[in-house]
Amino acid sequence: AALFGVGPDWFQAEPGMNVPPQMASLVQDTISYMLDHPKDDYGSNTQNEIEQSVLFTLLYGNGGVGLEWNPAQKRAVISNVDIRDFYLDPALSSPSIDESRAIVRRKMMPINELIELGKADPRMNIPGENILYYLSQQVTFTVGDQTKAQAMAYRGINYVPGASDWMPNPASALVEVLIYYDKDRIIWVLGRRWVAYNESNPYGFIPFCFAPCSIVPGRFYAQSFADLSEQNQRYIEALLNAHLDELSLRLHPPRAMNRGSNLTANQTRWRPGAVYPVADPSKDVQTLEVQPTTANVFDEIGFLERAAEMSSGVNSLGMGVPRPGNANRTATGIQAQTQGSAGRLTMIVSNLEQYLIVPMLYKLYRMIQIHIMPWDSLPARREGRDYQVSGMVFRSKVHFRMFAASRMLTREKLMNIFPFIMQYLMGGQFVSQLNASGQTVDWDVVAQMLQDATGTARQYKLFRPMNEQ
Repeated sequence: AALFGVGPDWFQAEPGMNVPPQMASLVQDTISYMLDHPKDDYGSNTQNEIEQSVLFTLLYGNGGVGLEWNPAQKRAVISNVDIRDFYLDPALSSPSIDESRAIVRRKMMPINELIELGKADPRMNIPGENILYYLSQQVTFTVGDQTKAQAMAYRGINYVPGASDWMPNPASALVEVLIYYDKDRIIWVLGRRWVAYNESNPYGFIPFCFAPCSIVPGRFYAQSFADLSEQNQRYIEALLNAHLDELSLRLHPPRAMNRGSNLTANQTRWRPGAVYPVADPSKDVQTLEVQPTTANVFDEIGFLERAAEMSSGVNSLGMGVPRPGNANRTATGIQAQTQGSAGRLTMIVSNLEQYLIVPMLYKLYRMIQIHIMPWDSLPARREGRDYQVSGMVFRSKVHFRMFAASRMLTREKLMNIFPFIMQYLMGGQFVSQLNASGQTVDWDVVAQMLQDATGTARQYKLFRPMNEQ
């Protein structure tokens, strides 16, 4: 919601030096059309792919997207990528992937897709079907595969990458493809044996963008929400397990039996209606008393949950189930809790902007410049109307900017101050003084402020130009 709930134009293209503002608007309309359009005419669009990358960021610490150019449809394809299938520069000490000397992406591709790729691009050296099928049977089990198998095991699913991905149709068998990228060269290796592509990089950059969750100084891999909450979660788990053990002991307390008794363990099991044939019950059978040491365990768990909220920013109020307390008895207390949570989450939103979305826009713009000739035309969209834009527009210098982090900070404040601002702006004396000083109220800005505060700009078009009637 912070990234895409700020209106239809969730990013802005600003003109560079000596560039008319209309040119930047045309660039923005064209890229907006390209990003809103499904990547394969029936699948998900860029916003859906970025949302998956955000989920990877929160779960694993880093999430990213990859950019590929579709020559048939003359548009870029932006897809979510799995950080577990990437091999990075060991010396990379920055969360920015662009500072890496090189990366390797591991991708599993079916045989028929590789064959079609070889037919469409003569630069691809794709072997025959027999060799591809042989390579599909020689998949290497990597550390990333082990992580995937463990994640599925926690859900109770026995999943083994490579073995569980078997298909009855040989043409659908998966071949491991390692794609090497640096700023000068792109290399494809099939099955770690066959070099299918080895050409120069036409873009001059690595066509991937990754965002960190919580940055760790001096390393690429960041901390995720799971990392931030791991210690508290393990503490809570240990307390709950101890409490359950104590309940079990109190329901089935241990007993001391006379050493000379002939009763088996099953015969002495605590159950309703049990009868213990002993000579002297006061001496032969004694119930051991269990001390209630975890009676206040849920108070400690509540403290640990509040500690997790302070580290992550996801508090009970933001999740829709506010915890009772003195702070949320008034509107000021609710506002303070909401702003505190938003203030901590703004850092993550800012990381997603600065490391993933804004670099993605610049790389997308560069791809269009390389693949689109000045005499070509591209579709664009503004306010629901489609039109064509000349490729010459992309020879201009523009800058991209996101609004999510700044609007996330101000949205709650706008909601609180908007009624007071409207009270003064609608006052006759205030407007008269403005007119006396040669100024007036810009109602377009006021309307934009209202929709920014309520987040309704994307869903509802509340204002329109007047007609003759």
